[in-house]
Amino acid sequence: MAALRRCWMDDDSEFHGEFLNFDPVWSFPKPIQKPHPPVLFGSRGGWDDPTTTMPYIDRYAALIPELSAQLLQRSGCRRLVGRDLTV
Repeated sequence: MAALRRCWMDDDSEFHGEFLNFDPVWSFPKPIQKPHPPVLFGSRGGWDDPTTTMPYIDRYAALIPELSAQLLQRSGCRRLVGRDLTV
């Protein structure tokens, strides 16, 4: 997600991570939404380990909205990523 966001926001995108590595590239067209479109994560059940994906998403959408709210509250979303996720 970090590499994709970099491509969405920068004209000359470069990324060097643990599993993905690329020198400057161009990626067009850019998203209309700034700085990028919201990244959604959805599921029909629980979330095995929210700490692995939570830093990269903007919204969590489960099939059962009440489950989403409870899960985000239990997982300590604000403490983990420093912001609230919307449901």
